[in-house]
Amino acid sequence: MNNCKNRRARLFESSNADAFLVFNLNCILPRDIDHENLFYLTGYTGEGALLICRDEAILLTDSRYVEQASKEAPGLILRHAEGNYLAEIASLLKEKGVQRLAFASWRMTHFVVERLQEIAGIDLIPAEDPVRKMRAIKDPGEIELIHKATEISAEALAELIEEIEVGMNEVDIASRFGLLLRERGCSPHLVRHDRRLRAQLIVAPLSALTWAADACLR
Repeated sequence: MNNCKNRRARLFESSNADAFLVFNLNCILPRDIDHENLFYLTGYTGEGALLICRDEAILLTDSRYVEQASKEAPGLILRHAEGNYLAEIASLLKEKGVQRLAFASWRMTHFVVERLQEIAGIDLIPAEDPVRKMRAIKDPGEIELIHKATEISAEALAELIEEIEVGMNEVDIASRFGLLLRERGCSPHLVRHDRRLRAQLIVAPLSALTWAADACLR
């Protein structure tokens, strides 16, 4: 949690604004458009809006995720939001006296930016994608987890290869691979295709390394 707090502090200091908004809500934005950044800054894997101010960070989420958020991000101030998230965000901005709000322009739609500016009546400061740039530089703890993920994925992949047979489809293989990763303590999310393997070519899912790395970094 201290890592997340330090990351939020670094992001705020670089924002040149009163606050920074991270917004991941599937009902009004493309699916999981800012999931990675929200997780990186909080440890939280659900949907919602994160407002980072100088001395505090507030997570707005609805009844689907309140319990999850309290467990995954206990260091954050939680605020319950239902229905109109943009109105809730605008109310919070007014409450905190925010006049300049920074956001990642790569992860926000024009509609949301325009609507929020209209409701809140503040200056919105676009930044390309500062959290992604932060995520590109791994700290020692992250590097250690990547090494661990590589070991886990290699071990699971070796076992999987022994089980692959001609005629199996990728859905079956991905499901089995996910189980092997979960047995080793990971929580993978898998991309599956319903294609069958031919005798001429059996391809092992080498994207295992990515899946396991992501799962371990959670």
